[in-house]
Amino acid sequence: MDLTANPDLPRTADAAHPQLRDGESPGPIAESQEHDGDPSELRRYAEALVTQLASDGTALPAPPNVLDAHGYWLAPATEALLLILSGEDALDPLARAAQLDQGSTALFLCLSLAVSGHGGRIHASWLGTAFGELTTDRPVTPGQRALWMAAARGAYGPAGKIFVLRKLDAAGVSSATEPDRWLTALVAGDPPLPSATSPSHPSSSPEDAASSPAGAVTPPDLEVSPPEPAVSSPPEIATSSLKDVTPPEAVAQALEASPALSALPALAEVPQLTLPVRAAARLSRLLERCAEITAARPAATSPSERPGPWPDTEPLNVLRALVGSGEPGPTGGSLVGHLLQDVRSSSDPHLAAIAFHVAAPVVRAAAEDLAEATRVTPPEEITVPILGHDVILRPEGADQASLTVAEARIRAEGAARLSSGRWLVYAPALLPIVAVVLAFMVSEVFAVAGLLLGGVVGYILWRRSVREQAEARRVEAEVGELRQQAEAAMWALHDYAREATERAEKAAEDLGALTRLLRRGPAVANDHRS
Repeated sequence: MDLTANPDLPRTADAAHPQLRDGESPGPIAESQEHDGDPSELRRYAEALVTQLASDGTALPAPPNVLDAHGYWLAPATEALLLILSGEDALDPLARAAQLDQGSTALFLCLSLAVSGHGGRIHASWLGTAFGELTTDRPVTPGQRALWMAAARGAYGPAGKIFVLRKLDAAGVSSATEPDRWLTALVAGDPPLPSATSPSHPSSSPEDAASSPAGAVTPPDLEVSPPEPAVSSPPEIATSSLKDVTPPEAVAQALEASPALSALPALAEVPQLTLPVRAAARLSRLLERCAEITAARPAATSPSERPGPWPDTEPLNVLRALVGSGEPGPTGGSLVGHLLQDVRSSSDPHLAAIAFHVAAPVVRAAAEDLAEATRVTPPEEITVPILGHDVILRPEGADQASLTVAEARIRAEGAARLSSGRWLVYAPALLPIVAVVLAFMVSEVFAVAGLLLGGVVGYILWRRSVREQAEARRVEAEVGELRQQAEAAMWALHDYAREATERAEKAAEDLGALTRLLRRGPAVANDHRS
């Protein structure tokens, strides 16, 4: 197959460079070839060469006879690399290397030229041969990830970025990943939003991980936690139930975002009230993150102006493993996992721009769902826990029946507190009576004891009376506070209704701004290394 016709990448190198061809699997072929001489010296030189290229872009001269390892793809591939760097014709060594192992040769040349700052000298077909196929049901190989990162940094110019974008588009990532997973990655730290359904999401299986080829060191575990339910449609308005428990972190988020709810924190425990508030807050943070990604335009750096070594370790690690001088690294992660990691706030802006392009359709759908969730009409009736008692609230005020029941419970609780230890008060009151009887029947001494016991019992009864009065005042205070908070909750509901209108308008504006950002997209093809 003539790879010069590859539609994924325009031709970017001189026509003198031969075309590498498909049909052979990289890696095993190189091991099966019998070659003359000891290739260990060649491997050591190749590692030193790529290290020097990644450091300052200059080529390390080859020792005598080190490139004479016949039958081993690395010898003609290294010779071709040196000739390309010096601007000479590399037709013959490239043809010999491609016959021995075209996949390894293409990957070696693409990564070596990228880290040296001469990625523009590759031929269009080399990148297609080295990259291979990219699908969501197979892990990304370390070589693919290294090429992906190099292209994202502009090592192959705008055409290299377009090549990677087309590969990602062909993989169909957006249709295979739910919006909530992208939201979790883009807007980290938000508690889950409730939904009627909890769709399952694809994840890489152990078989996928086992099938990934060994290569260079790749990023740590890229899988995210199980997805939180996404907001797919406005929730149905009904009388709220305390069975719907709002997580504490969600309550804190709602209190921070809504002054009306912060006036009476008990309202933040009602899911029907907190859901629109949290959806609007998440949409706002999503817009901020998307604006940050699209506004980032890393400055282009030419090879001669490069401030230091190649910034990423993946290409160099893959090259060391490829030439056989490095220890095999862990297998690659899943395609979705890499993309989700790339859009996080801590990721490299080059990689974030590529991943954001892929995520744009699903992010827009998620943003529309969030905006729709903010347009929910406030409920006409809610049940709010006030002082630990359920009170039904309506815009015109608290429901009198529920308020009466709550007041009765408060009084019943006060009576229960007084009933405890009542026998300790009234039982000693019998002792003075017994003493008086004994004074008439036995001795007058018991009359004195009766007087003393009567004083003690009087003091106990006085203390009991004081406690009952204090408890009565406490009960009345709780009843008054219950009514006061119920009235405050009514006015807070009115404030919430006004906030709801403003929140929906603000969400519509945020959705419009986000749509414009998604339509414009990041400048993925503007910066490149020349």
